[in-house]
This record gives sequence, structure tokens and C-alpha cells, in this order.
Amino acid sequence: MQNLIIYHRNIDPSLNLCSFLDKNIKKDEFYIPELKAYTSYPRYEICSPIKPFYDRVIGRAMMYLGISFANFDSSIWAQIYTPTNNSRHPAHNHWSDVAVDFSWVHFIKTPDKRCFRFTNGHIPPQNDGDFIIFPSWAVHTILPFSGECDRMVVAGNVMLKNAKR
Repeated sequence: MQNLIIYHRNIDPSLNLCSFLDKNIKKDEFYIPELKAYTSYPRYEICSPIKPFYDRVIGRAMMYLGISFANFDSSIWAQIYTPTNNSRHPAHNHWSDVAVDFSWVHFIKTPDKRCFRFTNGHIPPQNDGDFIIFPSWAVHTILPFSGECDRMVVAGNVMLKNAKR
């Protein structure tokens, strides 16, 4: 089983971030019945107040990965999965015509540490604060969970600019 994680750090989520997600994402307009979850995808502007923080995190990750020579664009969204309604996300990837190079997830609140998994069977770390970057073509899924509180993540994509391909 191949480990598809190309970058991993634990970045402590602040209480302000949890509060932001509760206040701005957990709204009827963002509830998707098929997922039984709340998501701001593809309304990236909803997360614009927290985007500068994540752009700095991505910039540091790119330096660590030796990709500091390229600028990047990024998209960002948030999802809240509730334990009482069997919320899930079917297998998917983030590969698209938009030339998405990397995808990432920041696990903010994780009552069940094994919901996110790659379809090759690899289960990445999912403690509160774990931030992972993986290839956008990697197929992954979110399994239903049980617990006392919501599961919260912030996710996004990175598109490299002016990088030689």
C-alpha cells in the first residue's frame, strides 16, 4: 500500500477557526443532501477570511518540498460532517482541466480518526490539527462516523504557476 502523503505537519487549529466554520459553513444553504454534510465548495469566497493563513502554510510546504521557485494559486473550502446523519463523501479526486497539482486537507476537529482514506487503503494521520498534502489525482473517500461532535475540515487545491512542466 503506497503512502500518498507528500507533506504532513500538525498545525494546531485555533478556537477561532472552529467558531468561523460553525458560524459560516453550518448553514442550510451549504447543506448537500447527497453528502449529508455542509460544504462551502465551490463557493471559495466563503473561506476568503482564512485563505491568507492557508496560503502561508502552503508556501512553507512548497519550500520544504523544494518547489519554492514557483508561484501558486489556491482554492479553499470547508466541510462539516455531522455524526447523527451518516454523512460521507464518495470516492473522488481533485484532478481536473484546471491543472490542479496538489490537494490538501487540514483536519480541524476529528472525533473519529479514520474517516478519510485513500482508495488504495492508505489511511493518513487525522488528529486535530493534522495538515496533509497529496497529489490531486489520488482517489480518496470520507466514511461515515459516529461520535458526539461534528467532524470539521478545511480543504483545498494548489495550482502551480510559472513552473516548468
